[in-house]
Amino acid sequence: MENNKVQVWINPKIKDLFFNKKTRHNVLFGGRGSGKSWGICDCLIIDAIQHPNQIIPCLREFQVSIKKSSYSQVKANLEAMVRNGLNIGYRCLNNSIVLDNGSTFLFFGISDSTGTDQSVKSMYTENVRNVWVEEAQRLKDDSLRLLKNTFRKDDCRIFYTMNPQTPVDAVLELAKDTTYCTAVKLNWMDNPKFPLSLQKEREIDEATLTPERYEHDWNGEPYQEGATLINNTMLISQKYETNHNQVLYMGVDIATGEASDTTCYTIASRYKIMKQDIIRETDPRKIAQAIYDVSKEWNVVIINLDKGNIGWAIIKEMKEYLFCNICNGIDFGSTHSIKYNCYNKRTEMYYSLMLCLKNGMDLENMQKECYVELTNTMLDIYNSHGKIKLVEKKLIKQKLGRSPDRADSFALCFATDILTTDTNINQSTILKGVIVQGVQNDIF
Repeated sequence: MENNKVQVWINPKIKDLFFNKKTRHNVLFGGRGSGKSWGICDCLIIDAIQHPNQIIPCLREFQVSIKKSSYSQVKANLEAMVRNGLNIGYRCLNNSIVLDNGSTFLFFGISDSTGTDQSVKSMYTENVRNVWVEEAQRLKDDSLRLLKNTFRKDDCRIFYTMNPQTPVDAVLELAKDTTYCTAVKLNWMDNPKFPLSLQKEREIDEATLTPERYEHDWNGEPYQEGATLINNTMLISQKYETNHNQVLYMGVDIATGEASDTTCYTIASRYKIMKQDIIRETDPRKIAQAIYDVSKEWNVVIINLDKGNIGWAIIKEMKEYLFCNICNGIDFGSTHSIKYNCYNKRTEMYYSLMLCLKNGMDLENMQKECYVELTNTMLDIYNSHGKIKLVEKKLIKQKLGRSPDRADSFALCFATDILTTDTNINQSTILKGVIVQGVQNDIF
């Protein structure tokens, strides 16, 4: 294509990674404004032009819609190249962009909306030279393994772009083996074309965000250990003096009917888990009776139930049939009267749980399944409003292979306003970004 030349500026770090390094796995990671996605996209387009008839899968863990993909990025980069003199046609189709030379960019999620991954497994990979995985910090271990097993050709290379959430993200773990992976960190200060509009935004964030949040958003620093809802080291063997007159709360997560879903309950005070167990009944009246019996045995003062699915029927049974007036229905998705700058009720109750954990709890009676669920419950940020938000529950279910029922029942213990009378809870920690320091929350 000697007569089809156009000048494209590419960050030297990205250019060196793409055209000079020959490792099979290649990771570009860092914060906002670095130009990671734009730069790697330019490289992929150039390679697609130089090597016709290739397939370029552009992937992410979940692709809810084409708008939530790299489609717009590839289209924008092509339009910019054409404006600068590139002489090549292309067609933008529903889930692909096809160049006139036969090279095709395909866009889909590794796990689709039903949780399957057949779109990757069934791919014909003979014409695949490069694979692009965007938002790779969300990549599950199983998905990473699937990519390795699917794109096996010797000359096939996989490029990951990401802002890591935790030090143990699957792709960061992969990057530790430098024999077949090259990792390059790229931040806003490495981008000579960093726009003034973003510079102003960065300065505002530097002045207003917690240091941990700023370092993550702009400098690509993962939230350190404890960036999950619960700090792994906290659970090993710490014990705390407990008040024998402590008030007990009961949280009940009701099964939805899915095969992996279980009705679980937790009885806890602000200082200690007393008991965790499951209820094997499926009839609302029998579940209500079981909850009532346990609550009387432990003399709990508040019962918080997930009122989704059949939860409302169980609450009705408890109030009308068992005359139990200490039962509250909790709507996980509600945004009414939310505190702590949380996105919804589910986030708020996990945040309240986090505050108790931070100040010390005896977790000797915690079930192993609950531990696993809590250590896989991750913090996300609802950027458009700057609110604390759990990563979506479906992502946790994908990672665990089941619903985090025990963790939900534990958090439900703290779904009502029980912290305001606790003199041991240091409310000022809310302002210190503790949710990304020691213990924290899509879920998530």
